[in-house]
Amino acid sequence: MIRGLLMVVLVIGLGALAVMGPRWFESRSAGASDAGDRPDCHPLQEACRWQTDSGQASVRIERLAGNELELTATLPTAPDRVMVLLTGETMYMGEYPLRMETTDETGHYRLRFVPPYCTTGDAMTWRASLRADGAPMGIPFNVLFQPTE
Repeated sequence: MIRGLLMVVLVIGLGALAVMGPRWFESRSAGASDAGDRPDCHPLQEACRWQTDSGQASVRIERLAGNELELTATLPTAPDRVMVLLTGETMYMGEYPLRMETTDETGHYRLRFVPPYCTTGDAMTWRASLRADGAPMGIPFNVLFQPTE
């Protein structure tokens, strides 16, 4: 019985590796080239600011109650729709698209979320990529955070 159970687990593990392995390696190598070209910014430790053609933009993450975080963004172009795409930087766990809501101030957006659970716990580093009206934003650094920074 134990031998049969181990075989089932082995077959499922090999199947998952065959399906997700190429995507994981592709994602990691693409991320590695981006990370080498751009510096990192940690919005839980400091506001990440950059200059655009329309003015200064910024991203910040603050800790709320429990495991909840709030990501705020100020974008001078005030796009209609702003999305954040969370991806695991230290371990690929899929992509989590999250829509930011507008605030009462033009060009200001916020998102309250709980990062996906990871078995690495505190050691998990997440990348937050912003998209404005469906297009990636040209942020000159990697927006990275660990939920417990």
